[in-house]
Amino acid sequence: MRRVAIGIALVGALGCNGTHPGEGERTLPAGTIVIQPAALGTLERPAAEMSHDGHVKALAKEGCTACHPRDGQGRLSIRLGRVDELGDREALLELYHARCTGCHRERKARGEKSGPVICGDCHARRAPSRSARQAMRWDYGLHDRHVRLEERHRGGGNEPQTCERCHHAKDTATGKPVARKGAEEGCGACHGARTESGVRSLREAAHQSCVPCHLDRWQKHEEAGPVTCGGCHGDGGRKAAAGPHRRLLRGQKDQLTIQAAAGAAKVPGVRFDHKAHEGSAPFCATCHHQGLASCASCHTVTGSRGAAAENRGRSPAAPRDQEHAKGVTFEAAYHRSSSERSCVGCHVRRTEAKACAGCHGSPLGESPSPRSCAVCHRGASEAPASAPASQPLPAVSEGFPETVTISTLQKRYGPSQLPHRRIVARLATLAEGSALARRFHGQTETLCRGCHHRSPAGARPPTCQSCHPRAPGRSGAPTADRPGLTAAYHRQCIGCHEAMGIGKTSCTDCHRPAPAGSTEEGR
Repeated sequence: MRRVAIGIALVGALGCNGTHPGEGERTLPAGTIVIQPAALGTLERPAAEMSHDGHVKALAKEGCTACHPRDGQGRLSIRLGRVDELGDREALLELYHARCTGCHRERKARGEKSGPVICGDCHARRAPSRSARQAMRWDYGLHDRHVRLEERHRGGGNEPQTCERCHHAKDTATGKPVARKGAEEGCGACHGARTESGVRSLREAAHQSCVPCHLDRWQKHEEAGPVTCGGCHGDGGRKAAAGPHRRLLRGQKDQLTIQAAAGAAKVPGVRFDHKAHEGSAPFCATCHHQGLASCASCHTVTGSRGAAAENRGRSPAAPRDQEHAKGVTFEAAYHRSSSERSCVGCHVRRTEAKACAGCHGSPLGESPSPRSCAVCHRGASEAPASAPASQPLPAVSEGFPETVTISTLQKRYGPSQLPHRRIVARLATLAEGSALARRFHGQTETLCRGCHHRSPAGARPPTCQSCHPRAPGRSGAPTADRPGLTAAYHRQCIGCHEAMGIGKTSCTDCHRPAPAGSTEEGR
């Protein structure tokens, strides 16, 4: 039998999201593992696919130790048949074939349901695939459920928050994990993408801590968490925890000032309402992705990695800091719009909701607008202001009409009656329902810029054809960034309807057929 290099990769394991399959691709369940030897080069045969959830059910009597041994501390290894990685390629090949096909043969000999024993049955040619596995997302509700279970386990307990079962730190004297009350950190503060210097990777630490606890409770017929891959990494596998959730207290201030280092600040500081933001984020790690320290402890004004490590009291060459800071400056850590962890990035993602996408999804939109800086940068001495109520709409007038007649295509269609005031009123209602929108759209004039994108806020906008030419050949011919009037109307209106899921995108939804003999007149 020709041997094939085998190594295991958990597709979409902690930190990787499942993606939508393309044309002709298969979607693998979250509990399917692709045995992919990335470190061993090109395979002679296709990679094997193994249903981990299927094996869990088939080996329910034998338990996890049928495949996963325990280490010296009694923890289940996440590796097949070994505790540590094997550096010898041939030994790794022998291990996988002996454990997998060997088990299959033994079960078949006993007359039990078994798996493949022929090379081609495991290493079969299949259509390309994507995994449905999603990253495990921890949130306040899930954390609160664990705290309540721990309290019940202790018979109510005298301590409102019992944290040491999961949260621990390494004792510098003994090298063993110890509990430190009031100094709890997220797992990612110590456990990184790889096992280094005796510190397990995040994936290994999570599976060795969470899964055995779930299994232990499950075997005792107690309320337990998921024991299969899909339970944590699949769609809808987790139960929604009933609220309200208790606030996690870790010595954080309700309000604090965010300010660059002395002498480096070019704008006023930001008075940040930490308590209010706790309620709008899924969990602490939404922002504090490396630990619960402040952003300034890793991100410096210049982005120096060495200085970032020194700020945290570690060696400048510490690999965890080298991985984390990545030269991201203090300013970028808060303002980088492409990051889901920065302030601006989080705000930008909120604008992707249907209620906001009509304006913010436009290619002409500014995300964020430079005018919005002063909303946050109000100075360190000023307390955070609550989100103001939206201003009432102005009375109908020549400058704020009830309807606007658009007759650009009157030769082919009748004029379109734009319900101007009703549109603005709808946008104002949507903005009123969001504290974030109320803070940045405090003035009604701000909403006007969703359509009148080149007009200063508060000024009466000119007609669209002041900038967009009505037809080629006239003054101000259309350009790539300034389309003709007809194209501008349709891109603006239809684009908004599609982004907000309004519908009404066909011609006759807005236009009636023009009467015979009509001429092309209008605005």
